[in-house]
Amino acid sequence: MRNRVGRTTRRIQSVKRARQQGASMIEFALVAFMLMLVMLGGIEVDRMILVYTNLANAAAEGARYGALQSSQDVSGVQTTVKNYSTALNSTDLTITVTYSAGDNGQTAGAVGSKLNVMVQYPYAAFVSGIFPSLTLTAISKSVILY
Repeated sequence: MRNRVGRTTRRIQSVKRARQQGASMIEFALVAFMLMLVMLGGIEVDRMILVYTNLANAAAEGARYGALQSSQDVSGVQTTVKNYSTALNSTDLTITVTYSAGDNGQTAGAVGSKLNVMVQYPYAAFVSGIFPSLTLTAISKSVILY
C-alpha cells in the first residue's frame, strides 16, 4: 500500500513540474519579446540622435562658412553642409540658405546682415513597421562678419 501512495504522489509532482515548466516558457517568451522591443527602440532612438547631431553640426559649419565670405555664396554653403554631413546620404539633404537684412538696416549679404541655413533630412528607421518615418530639421543662424 505504501508503494502505491508513493508512486501516485510522485506522478502528481511530475505533472505539476511539467505544468510549471510550460508556464515558465510562456512567461519567458513574453518577457523576451518585450525586452527585444525595448532594446530595438533604444537603438533606434540613439541612431536618430546621431543623425540629428550630424545634421545640426553640418548646418552650423555651413553658417560659419557663409558668415566668413565676402559675398552671398549659396553654393559654397551648400557644398560645406554636404561635406560635413558624413553619416548622411548627401543626395537626400534639402539645404535652404537665406540672406536677410541686418538689425540696423544692412542690406542682405552685407557685413552685419543675417544668414540662415536650414537643413532637412528624411529619417527612415531600421524597423519601419514600428517606428514612423520622420523629417529631421536643423537650423543655424549667423551674422555675416566679412
